[in-house]
Amino acid sequence: TRPEPDDLSRLLDKICADADVDAPLSAPEGVEVTVRERPGARFLFLLNHNHHAVTVPLEKMTAVDPVTKETLSGIVTLKPWDARMLELQAYRSPTLIETHSVEHSV
Repeated sequence: TRPEPDDLSRLLDKICADADVDAPLSAPEGVEVTVRERPGARFLFLLNHNHHAVTVPLEKMTAVDPVTKETLSGIVTLKPWDARMLELQAYRSPTLIETHSVEHSV
């Protein structure tokens, strides 16, 4: 038996809260957020699975786009089906969920 998406979301939220685990940031519905690390560097991957543009709040993060060298803080705008990889420069570090994705059927 599979739970309904809303029920599964509530269950996962409770499990994470009980374990004192936070997502890297609060993303809009349909945006996948992943943080990957290697020695000396932390990267943020943002994937927009929506048919429309979205803004993603970077909260207290500062990041650099390794391709354009643009420094970003505040918000990042993603076009429909867009993806960004950003190198994090400043980051408040709670216990992290390695991958936080929210996908809904369209």
